[in-house]
Amino acid sequence: MRRIFLPILLALTVSCSTTKLAVPERFSSQATRYPVKGLQGWMINQHLKFGNYTTSRIKRGWGVMSNVRYNNIPMPPQDILSQIFGLETMQAGKNEKAKIRYTLTNAHNSAEIFGIETYNSENIVVNARQIPVIGGEYTTLLNSSYLYKAAIVPTDTSGTGIWSMVMARNYDVSRDTARRIFDASYIDEIGYATNGRDTIKIRPLNLNTFEAKSGKVSQTWLGIKVLSGYELSTADGVVGIIDTIDEAMWFYNEQEEKQQFILAAMGCAIFLKQIEKL
Repeated sequence: MRRIFLPILLALTVSCSTTKLAVPERFSSQATRYPVKGLQGWMINQHLKFGNYTTSRIKRGWGVMSNVRYNNIPMPPQDILSQIFGLETMQAGKNEKAKIRYTLTNAHNSAEIFGIETYNSENIVVNARQIPVIGGEYTTLLNSSYLYKAAIVPTDTSGTGIWSMVMARNYDVSRDTARRIFDASYIDEIGYATNGRDTIKIRPLNLNTFEAKSGKVSQTWLGIKVLSGYELSTADGVVGIIDTIDEAMWFYNEQEEKQQFILAAMGCAIFLKQIEKL
């Protein structure tokens, strides 16, 4: 089945009251948009809803056992992630900053999702108290690393298996080519989800164009690129768009229901990230 390839997938839409991504018609005409509810307001008893999908209460931290069982024995979330990502990988991630856990369901599918974010950085601090114009301290980032790992464990793994999702960003000042004040910093980024057989790539959409409410497309101020969402693609082409600006998901219509469910689980995991750093 042929997918749609989009060289420049989206344009950022910005206005005083509405901010969204303008999806090209050649994709939107063959896809369905799902606005995501539950991302604003109080995070206590938070649930996400979109289309016929709904999540359980989003739990921050892992204080209880999971419903996932191995040999009929319930396993804690950290052990599940260790099984999926490998013990060595988990041992390296002891400085976790945030954890999430929830269940996603629709009429025919259900899965537990566990996520963990880690962020580490090294800074140089210059004490500028003797310079009245500056004053205080000046901090420069030398390097940083961000890692988000999520496990998607369907209730019925037949045909889909268990999925692992990884999103990583690394910055090293020695490799940074940005010289002017508004230049984009050089950042190594990688993102994907896999069940060991199939792979879905995650590409961040850093865009410098926007569409006004009138429909006019323009550049952002000084051409600054803004992280506006994520493109999900297989070897056949784009299958989904995660619009973090307008809080919506787009799914290509001509795909199996179980694959779309995995895309929905990935989208929820992306929306629920808590650490957004360089």
